[in-house]
Amino acid sequence: MICVQYLRTARFAFAISALLLCTLRAPPAFADASTWCIYDILLEAHAMASRCGETLDAAGEQRFNALVAAARRSMVENSARTGKSPAELGALLDKMEVQEKAHYDDRDLAFCKTSEYRDGVFMLKSLTSEKGYPGIMKSLQTRRNPEEGDCL
Repeated sequence: MICVQYLRTARFAFAISALLLCTLRAPPAFADASTWCIYDILLEAHAMASRCGETLDAAGEQRFNALVAAARRSMVENSARTGKSPAELGALLDKMEVQEKAHYDDRDLAFCKTSEYRDGVFMLKSLTSEKGYPGIMKSLQTRRNPEEGDCL
């Protein structure tokens, strides 16, 4: 949850830059990334792009949906490690998805010209690219507490 709060600050671009460095490194670098953080960055960057009318190509959108589903599945399957039931965690994730979209639905379109937006879309495209996708997917298949790890 710290990741969500962190990304809501003006330091979003820093988190994006740090995650980008992870995508350029070998797959073991993903072992330190929090599943919460990966999930939140995917949702937030996608919401940004949607608000500004930018879309992924069909293959990128398919990879995005697969990553989000894998992150959700991993968090729910490992919910006991967080002290929450699968139902509690699922409800929290549902709420998080709605909040991410709503946060950007209300943004002025001038936001689409900011460096935060450009960095977010760049990260979204990097994570859902043919090169970035396998490493992220591999990290999401590791059984662990979804709250543990770096917020990149």
